[in-house]
Amino acid sequence: MSLRVIGYACLGVICAGILIPLALICWWLADRHIPVDVLKTEVVTPIVKPGGKLIIRQTIRYTRDCRGHVDRVMYDSATHRK
Repeated sequence: MSLRVIGYACLGVICAGILIPLALICWWLADRHIPVDVLKTEVVTPIVKPGGKLIIRQTIRYTRDCRGHVDRVMYDSATHRK
């Protein structure tokens, strides 16, 4: 009888050792969104000559501290990356 109790206790420890890291990994994977909310976007220069500079002003709110760096990429009407 005591051997069965020890076996169930070991099985519980092994299952907890598997399920707890899996739960932490799932939480980490689900929390991979960008840590900012874009509140407002306005185009300062709506008409730009070819080769000119387009200026966009955005108001953002940081939802958490992040050391990441985000670059934005723009494509023209012919889907060329700028």
